[in-house]
Amino acid sequence: MKKAALIGLSLLAFGANASDAPRDFYVGLNLLPTGTIDIDALSQDLDLGASFAFGKRFDLDGGWLIDGEIEYLYMGSNTMSNNGLSMETTGSGLSLNVKPTYKFSDSGLYLAGLVGVGSYSVELEVRDDQGSIKAEDDGLGFTYGLEAGYDANRFGLALGYKNVAADIDSLSVDYSSFYFGAKYKF
Repeated sequence: MKKAALIGLSLLAFGANASDAPRDFYVGLNLLPTGTIDIDALSQDLDLGASFAFGKRFDLDGGWLIDGEIEYLYMGSNTMSNNGLSMETTGSGLSLNVKPTYKFSDSGLYLAGLVGVGSYSVELEVRDDQGSIKAEDDGLGFTYGLEAGYDANRFGLALGYKNVAADIDSLSVDYSSFYFGAKYKF
């Protein structure tokens, strides 16, 4: 009985120390409900997109933080139809991002900028009753945006805006969306 109590107290003490430990790593999921993609002169509203990020936070002085993250972005897709012809557009990307962040004292509220570089791809598929033609290409691009949020001990909530500008096979591709999401820190 004494051994069980000692083991229980040890585990409780270890758990208390672990909960006080800094949580420098995080995983995050954002939903992007308002995505728009512009490919040269063609502009399309995309359906629901999402992004998944894995990152590390670095504490600086004076309330400043820097997050470094790798992010997979699914921009969403859209199908346009006209006279038996349909065209589906889908976009995605993988980027390395940096988020300079200012945390407002101990309130948990923060404001962050977002800059990143990555590889982005666009897939176009044209279909008619005779069959389909698919083309996909990728290129280097840049991400930038703003984010506001709230960080608790293990969880965080965010609301933001991001834009991606990429050159894909001599086409200028711009993607923008508002997003909201959550992250888990460990």
